[in-house]
Amino acid sequence: MEDQGQRIEEKNVLWQRQLERLCPYQLFGEGTYFGDTEVLSKFSTHQRHATVRCEAEHGGSLLQLHKDKLHQLMSDFPHCQRAWHLEATRHEVRRQAKIQLLTKSLDLYELATLEIQRAVVAVWQRKRKGYQKLRKKKEQENEVVSATCDVDCDVEELGGGAQQIAELGAEVQDVKSQMITMSHQVRDLQVSMSQVQESLATIAAFIRENPPQKAARPPPSAPGWEVSRV
Repeated sequence: MEDQGQRIEEKNVLWQRQLERLCPYQLFGEGTYFGDTEVLSKFSTHQRHATVRCEAEHGGSLLQLHKDKLHQLMSDFPHCQRAWHLEATRHEVRRQAKIQLLTKSLDLYELATLEIQRAVVAVWQRKRKGYQKLRKKKEQENEVVSATCDVDCDVEELGGGAQQIAELGAEVQDVKSQMITMSHQVRDLQVSMSQVQESLATIAAFIRENPPQKAARPPPSAPGWEVSRV
């Protein structure tokens, strides 16, 4: 018994050392799911690309759905198969993009901080690009108005050109409508920015405080589902 216990302890130590060499590159929030890419793959022996670890202080609940049960659900709801496959493809593309950003070892909180910074910068860049487009449209509008004034002077001197004036007026109206559309897009972007800032503030507050939470009572098992502790 002592030899067996010693072997188990040595195995646990070796496993712990292997875990210490790993570092996270993608975060999953509460209520999300993962592993659908391998389950829905056409290759039945498709191995998983990574491991998932629960970082909660008091553990968490995991609802596990077996592959055969998932395929049974897909057979029962064939109209949802395409949506599931597209979502699995999107998850895999996102995973590959995340792992490409893994250039150095980071712990959980460092990765969360980096994700927040990337989100803020992305929104700021989109907002800046929108303002640049808006300013460019204004410059084009000023150029068109200036050209219209020059043409008006020439027409008065020549005593004609009503058709040209009408065409230029139509162009000015088109530019003005584009400006109105752009202003609406900028306003929508500002609203989206406010929503992102609120979400980021919530995440930042959670990371700073990280209060201990009591482990939630696992939900009752359903046919084809298993609830296990992480």
